[in-house]
Amino acid sequence: MYQAFQEGFIDGDVIAIDATHIEARDRLPEKKKVEEVPVEQSPKKRGRKPKAEREKWLKEQQELEEKRPLFEKKIEAQLPLDFATIEQ
Repeated sequence: MYQAFQEGFIDGDVIAIDATHIEARDRLPEKKKVEEVPVEQSPKKRGRKPKAEREKWLKEQQELEEKRPLFEKKIEAQLPLDFATIEQ
């Protein structure tokens, strides 16, 4: 471009150089490197649970379901009861 300007192919009033990206890069604040202590998390297992673990989970769910009050249970558990029992 400098050579074309010297030889007269390009006038000085038609040249515009955009250097804003360079200026923006130069003005960029320095990144502060903060050393974060990595928290060790147990890797999440994907897929099905092993049989023993699934049976344990099912037992826990069944115990939780039995401990729930009558109105928090599923409707199927309330169907055999009459209105007087439910009302109490």
